[in-house]
Amino acid sequence: MLKKISVFAILASFLAIAFFSFTSMTYGPDGSMRGDCPFSAMGASLCPPSALPGAIHHLFAYQSFISAPVNFAIETLIIILLLAVSIAIFPSFLFHPPAYDIPPFVPRSPTPFTSYDRKVRRWLSLFEHSPSY
Repeated sequence: MLKKISVFAILASFLAIAFFSFTSMTYGPDGSMRGDCPFSAMGASLCPPSALPGAIHHLFAYQSFISAPVNFAIETLIIILLLAVSIAIFPSFLFHPPAYDIPPFVPRSPTPFTSYDRKVRRWLSLFEHSPSY
């Protein structure tokens, strides 16, 4: 369980760095753009003037990338390819699920409370721990 949580935490940290590190990479300590504008493809001055408009620009770019229209055929093809890759990578889990070691239930029959050996042990323990005068 701890392994799954740590994998998720590491993945979330890498995604957070990938999505939100643009402000520290493109802007200097004084808030101005460093060097050439990384957003422009043709050299035109399309750069945001500070960190906040740069962040908004990046978030809108991620939003437009995520909300790209995908038709049904491409979506079905992507799902089939993901299933094929997962079956190719993990075929043993599909055909032979991992066996869980379940310990068998073995009922224990406790010794009766009135057994002679138990009475003797009890009397000897009382005798051993009693104060001696």
